[in-house]
Amino acid sequence: MKIPIENLKQIRRIPGRQAIEAELQRRRCPFRTLFPDEGPLRRELYAKHMEFFAAGAHHNERLFMAANRVGKTVAGAYETACHLTGCYPPWWQGRSFEQATDGWACGTNSQTTRDVVESVLLGRSSRPGMIPWELIVRTVAGRGIAGSVETVWVRHVSGKESKLGLKTYEQGRRSFEGEAKDFIWCDEEPPMDVYIEMLYRLLTTKGSAWTTFTPLLGMSEVVVSFLEPGDEGAKSKCFIQAGWKDVPHLDEQERRKLTANTPPYQIQARTEGEPA
Repeated sequence: MKIPIENLKQIRRIPGRQAIEAELQRRRCPFRTLFPDEGPLRRELYAKHMEFFAAGAHHNERLFMAANRVGKTVAGAYETACHLTGCYPPWWQGRSFEQATDGWACGTNSQTTRDVVESVLLGRSSRPGMIPWELIVRTVAGRGIAGSVETVWVRHVSGKESKLGLKTYEQGRRSFEGEAKDFIWCDEEPPMDVYIEMLYRLLTTKGSAWTTFTPLLGMSEVVVSFLEPGDEGAKSKCFIQAGWKDVPHLDEQERRKLTANTPPYQIQARTEGEPA
């Protein structure tokens, strides 16, 4: 029986509605709908995102230095979900892990980590997150702020469980000591001392780190380390810059409205991904 997805009231009157609603939620999961082969948001129109993913096959450190609203956080979350589940799309050319992984997803502070990083990965209320809900085995609540999650375990295609910890830069460098990780995703720019500590967590695993932010802090230590990496750094580091012109989902009217409300000194950073 074919049921229109949008007709939820009708669905709730059908026997077995829980199974049907679960299937609809599974289909709405952005992990299964992003970067399609065809349509107005087809994959080929997100060339910068594809370049960012593919660069992971050759570079241990990547920076997606992008304008606001181009989908940099979504890209970071998408790759995180790939490594946690082991479910890589047929078009994937980036780094891949054959076994279950242990990683971190990091944000600026407890509130932004909960409201942005955790929200895009796990979802909120009726909005599904990037990690397919049926693959989430269990979670441990965070201690710092209501509604936050500290750790999540995800079922991997190998049959084992991947582990993801949610961390904040405000915890300081020492909170990142000790553990070895397969991957680390930084959403928003970390302090340099915290970032360096993270890299040491990847040393024995030969793991992967990717960072996604709009460069509002200008030519900071982290930005300069990617733009001017030196001979040795160039082997492990790369950056991808993306602006509004590089994505199809922002229309001209929305761009003009956002630009009109932006201080002049921030326009290049917020619209082109150029350090302020």
